[in-house]
Parts: sequence; structure tokens; C-alpha cells
Amino acid sequence: MLPAVGKPALGYGAVLIACVAGLIAGSFMLVRTGLMGDALREATCTEFGPKQTTVSQSGLSVQVAPEALLGRFGILLDVSPISPDAAAKLGNTAQPKSGLYSLKTCSVLPQQMTLSVDIPPQVSDLNTLDLYGWDGAQWAWLGGKADAQTRKLVVEVKQPPQQLALMQVTSAQPIVGAELGTRDANTGGPDVALPADLVKEIVPSGLYLGDFGELAGDVAQIRKAQPGLKTYPAVRNWGSNGVINRTLVQNLLTSAVARSAHISNLTQFAVAQRYDGIAVDYRGVALAQRDDFTEFVRLLAESLHASNKRLIVVVPTPERTTNPDPGKEWDEGAYNLPALSAIADQINFDLCYEPEILANSLDSVMQWAVSRINRQKLQVVLPSLSVRQGESDVIELLNLDEALGSFALVGDVAAPVVPGTATQFKLKVDGNADVAFDANTQTYHFVTQGLSGKKTTVWLGTSASFRHRLQQIEKYRVRGVTVRGLMSPGNDSGIPHVLGEYQAQTLNTSSAPASLQVSVQLNTAVATRTPNDAAVNGTTVEVQMPQEPGEYSILTTVNGTKVQNTQPERVQVAAAVKAP
Repeated sequence: MLPAVGKPALGYGAVLIACVAGLIAGSFMLVRTGLMGDALREATCTEFGPKQTTVSQSGLSVQVAPEALLGRFGILLDVSPISPDAAAKLGNTAQPKSGLYSLKTCSVLPQQMTLSVDIPPQVSDLNTLDLYGWDGAQWAWLGGKADAQTRKLVVEVKQPPQQLALMQVTSAQPIVGAELGTRDANTGGPDVALPADLVKEIVPSGLYLGDFGELAGDVAQIRKAQPGLKTYPAVRNWGSNGVINRTLVQNLLTSAVARSAHISNLTQFAVAQRYDGIAVDYRGVALAQRDDFTEFVRLLAESLHASNKRLIVVVPTPERTTNPDPGKEWDEGAYNLPALSAIADQINFDLCYEPEILANSLDSVMQWAVSRINRQKLQVVLPSLSVRQGESDVIELLNLDEALGSFALVGDVAAPVVPGTATQFKLKVDGNADVAFDANTQTYHFVTQGLSGKKTTVWLGTSASFRHRLQQIEKYRVRGVTVRGLMSPGNDSGIPHVLGEYQAQTLNTSSAPASLQVSVQLNTAVATRTPNDAAVNGTTVEVQMPQEPGEYSILTTVNGTKVQNTQPERVQVAAAVKAP
């Protein structure tokens, strides 16, 4: 075709040169205007850099460290009222405490950014605040750690939401679950009866990860699905003795073939046995396989959901760090909790084998947990039994008979006591070792030392200490608690009642149980007296002496368990002195 009239014709070489020049010039102009090379697209975006690390607007701040930048990056912030449609999607689960913030990002997203929202002065409960993202159709949990000093809710994200708002999670009736051991060889039933109308879901044990993605364990011993109860058998790589098989889980996550087979086996098992889903409880995952474990959970969730089954992921207690920064005082290791929380239907947060944390740091670890796990999916796993920790860190759950087996009631009663007076005794262990009591947490513990010099610490599982733990957990409005040991004999008899109060949300309005129930019986050689409910003040026991003179033997029970009596095993009540 001939060139148009009045336009000079160009040869092929000239055309090529002109095209290349145009492309270069165009590319330069696109970069200059922010339309190419992931540069800023909008002049109104505030660009981050060494001198501009924070952008704020109406209570929302976005912080990006210079080392997190992967190119030029900017942001435009705005705030508007939450629309009626968005508010309606919240239902009764949360109440907005801010407007709806819009985040328009420009150019190359950084590796990470920190979002913080000011907490309004009228909000007094900082334990129930979360950030939620809005994409125009639905809300998504973002979490966030409340900083009481700065009164900000802070969260780190890689992909910022289009819009977000500060929410206060509303109270909902918590769900009580229970772990179940394997079936009894003789009766096939539970060791003790399930508390009526209390337990809503159960987690039977006895299923294990095998070689090459296979399942191990005796299916006949695993509790069957229970009518009226959601049932999720736990598959583990650790046994009742606490020994973890790290090699099995490492091999599983390394091999795509084993992983695929395992996912198929778990899904088929849940379907064939008519369970409501599966609880995956794999410990000792290597940090290098953090992403592999997350991907395994994602694929398993997809498979179970396709069969209308739910997935619970059980995660161990995090490690304490020395980092003073808010939200970084605990380390989750190989468990990417925000990612797992987004994938799984439920996260069971296991605190059973960390008695020090349960006794002294429960608030701290709960504040951290709800910043990393969607509290509406968070189920805290607690022990109802006593906990014994040896010097080698081997931890066992004990019933009260075992825990109180070395208890003694010790008193300095050398001379005959005055009739009707109150005599004080002390709770001791192994003859004369002290028992410690923390009135704030209602927790008893004691330390014993064996012949080899190794020390063992025992924390008593009482209804009073259990109630205090539930009160701490209740503040964070999590999904509920699952109790390990509830179905075993040897629990404090008051624990089911305390669980009922937790479920009914009446813990803070009902009277608290006694820290310990100590009963002292003073028997003569010819008569058995009615037991006296002794007054207990920490580790001191006050016993009212009889009015009748004579020698009395002492019989003592603590929470229904008979304990030793030393110094003395008998007490002499003096004859009343006649007035002159």
C-alpha cells in the first residue's frame, strides 16, 4: 500500500528505528507517570521511603520499613461510614468501633506492612478487639494485638485488605468439648459418663500417622461417632507417653505422594466411619517445613470440605521469647497460625503440658493467641487432672489420688490441747516439704526430690484452679474449651459443675468453690465422730478440737483423697479444768 498523500514514506529500517525509539520514550514516560514498572499510579498516593515510613489518616496508620520495600510503593488512605449492607453481614458476631478505612495501594507491594488503628477512648475492654477486612461482599478476620499503652490495635500483613474496620467481638455461648481415650477392652464404653447437656463435641484418640501416609492404630478401639455429639478423631504422631515421631511427619511433608495418600486415607476414614471430620495433631514439625505443613493443611481441608467434613488443627503451646515488643513475646515456630486459622474450621490450642504457663502466664499467651488465631475458631485445650513435671521435662497428667499421695497434715501438738479450741496444722508433702499456694490463681503446687536428687513438680488440678483458668479464657470470647482428662476417673468432683457455669456464662456471678476441701475426722478408740470440715487458709488447716477429753486419732481427706497424718497421728484433748 502506498503511503498517504503528503506523508513522507519511511523505509523498513527507519520504521524499525522509529518504533524502538518510540517504545523507549514511551516506557520512559510511563515510568515517569507511574503507569509502568510497578511505579506509583496515582500522584495522590504518599510514597514510602527512608524518610517516610508511616502514613496516617483518621486513626489508621500504615508503617513500612525501608528494608521491606521491593520497589516504589505508596498508599492513599480514606475513611467513611460502614454501609448498611456491610453492617448487616456482621450479624451478631461483632460491633464496629471505627469507620470503614479504605486502603488504595500504588505500585509494588512491600514484603510486609504494619497496620494500626486507634482504639476509641470509650472502649474499655481491649481483650475482645479485632480488625476485620471488607472486600465489598464479605468480612474477613485480620486479628491484631491490643497495645494498652498506646491504645492501638496492631497487625502485620503481607496483602492489605481493600477496606478494614475495628470490631469488638460480642459474647457467644462457649462450646465445651472433651477428649476421649481409646475404648475400654472389657466394656467398650467411656471410663466415666459424659456430663449430660454439657459436652457438645468429642475428640477420640487412638489414630496415628503411619509410614507412607498410611493410618496406624486399632480402629476397633477408637470411639465411634456419638449420637448428638460432633465427633472428630485425632490423628497424631505422638503417643500417650509424649514421645514424638518427628521422622514420620518430616517424611510426610517431604513426599507429595505420601501426602496425597495420607489426605485420601484421612478423608475416606472420616466418611466411612461417619465422623464429622478429623483433628490433625502433629507435633515436632521442623521450621524449614513451615510452608509445607500449611500447604498440607490446605489440601486436606479442601478434600474434607468436598465430603462435607470439617478440619480441626491442633497446635502446641508456643515458645516464650525474650522479645519485649507487643505481639512478639511468643514464638509459634513451624505453625503459621494466621494461615492455618484462615484454612481450618477450628484451631485447638493445646496448653495441657505447660503448667507454668497455665499458672502464671495464661493472660499473656491468650492475648497473643487471639492476635494470631481467629477467636471464633479458637478452642483452648485444658487439663482437668493434675500435672507432674520431672526434671527431664517429661510431663504427665495425674488423678487426684496420685497427686495427693504424698500429702500430709502436720501440726506441732506436743501437749494436751484445750477442749473446743482451734488447732492449726500445715499441709506438707513427703514428710515435711512445703506446699505452695497462689491465691491469685487458686493454684497449689509442690516440689519433691528423689533419692537421685532429681526434682519433680506437681500442680494440683482442683475445681478452684480450673475455674480461675476458665475465667481468664472467658475474657477473650473464644469459641470454647476442650478438656483433656475430663472422662478419666480421679478428677475433682466439682469440675463438671464449673464447666457448666462456664458454658452458661455465670462464672463471674456464682460463688467460687473452695481451693481445697479438707475434712478431718477425730476418732476415739470406741467411737467414730462425724467429720469436721476444716477451715483452710492457703496451706494452713484449722481444726476445731472436741469438747470431750481423751485421745483422738486423726483421719484426714483432701478433696476426697485420704492423706497421711504426721506430727501427730493422734491428739490428746485435756480434761476441762474445774473452776475453784
